Amino acid sequence: MADQLPDLPWSTLASHFTYTPRNPSSKTPTNLVSLSKPTQDADVRAFVTACADAITHHATLELAKYPETYPVLPDSEVLISDAVVRKISPLFRQVHDSLAPFDSTNRWAAGVVDNPECRHLETDECACLIPYADRTAGALMVEKQENDCRNFWEVNDVGLRRWELVRVLLVQGELEPILRLREHEWFSYCDWWDLRLCDCGSGDDDSSSNKLYERALLSFLCLSVLRHHPETWPSSSSAGGADYRLTKMYQRTLREATKTGETAWLPSLMHRPFYGISEDQFSAYPRARDAARWAHLGSDYWELDRNYPEGQLSYDEFLSFEKENVYVPHKEDIPQVRQTLFTAGNLPTELVDQIMEMAEYVPRRRLNVAHDPFHPDNETELDAYLAECWAVVVRCEVFARAMLDEELDWHARVKYRLWLLLN
Repeated sequence: MADQLPDLPWSTLASHFTYTPRNPSSKTPTNLVSLSKPTQDADVRAFVTACADAITHHATLELAKYPETYPVLPDSEVLISDAVVRKISPLFRQVHDSLAPFDSTNRWAAGVVDNPECRHLETDECACLIPYADRTAGALMVEKQENDCRNFWEVNDVGLRRWELVRVLLVQGELEPILRLREHEWFSYCDWWDLRLCDCGSGDDDSSSNKLYERALLSFLCLSVLRHHPETWPSSSSAGGADYRLTKMYQRTLREATKTGETAWLPSLMHRPFYGISEDQFSAYPRARDAARWAHLGSDYWELDRNYPEGQLSYDEFLSFEKENVYVPHKEDIPQVRQTLFTAGNLPTELVDQIMEMAEYVPRRRLNVAHDPFHPDNETELDAYLAECWAVVVRCEVFARAMLDEELDWHARVKYRLWLLLN
């Protein structure tokens, strides 16, 4: 049930908002704006309740697929099969590579081997992406160690790697290895779930797992509402100059879902390929590329983050606000580029392979027509992406119930995300 989309009153919700272009004199952004109908408050409340109830209901159905209890396992029990390793390795590779630059003693260096059949028993002999030793119950129950503002990586590098492995299992829908640990009453994932790099509590919460479901929910709500406003699609005959990509809600969602610079990149990794956004295009610590033009927004990153001109820019200006936008390849681009190097460049196969590898010219975009999720040619990918976003939200509720012994307040979370989009 996790990836089955709910039947929600989208049309009713969307009918209370209309596309309104930016007004430079009053500095109001392009966005969907309230029509102030008499039934708006009641209809929005009903939608929030329906969405929150659907999340909890789907999570209940998902949990029902698994036994209510599992036997307590020995630490040596292997929980992650070779088949699961093959499935999750592409995503875990991205997680690994995003953390590789950090100083660590636990094989975070680049160049580890993709080897789903790893059977190395000694860690000093193993250079595999997901070591056999990390697939056991004992490894997946590694506890977070207390640390100060400077030594997180010194004491928690091993734990973070294994926690990221658990989160990848969660995102990819491989819940059974996680749920088999639920009877170990002495162990809890709470410290990892709410992770900050410093135990003093003063640091950013950029490693908190809340971001997994917050970004998925924000994107799910934004695209689903805009899907019920076809007059804003440039590919629609009824658009009449309107463009959903100019709205504050779409630009905010795209930036929030894809930004990097945080310690843990997993919350953004599923979103960047869909939106066709390159690594570091948007940062958690933003700096305007044209600093002089945007100096009035603030000189510090937290001021710019708060005053970001979403809905005030053309789409191209928005994409290049922090860093010049670059082309993100689709899988259909790869054969064409290779053929061009073969023919126009008259290059041998080996050299073409080297050039492609050095340029890192690999598929990193899902949409056939870039930067337009509502283009007819992108409908299949849009449907799949919305299902993935919904599934992540539901699985996070499953995890919270089963492993943290809490139910998340989805009513408040849905309400707040709608406020971010439509306020």
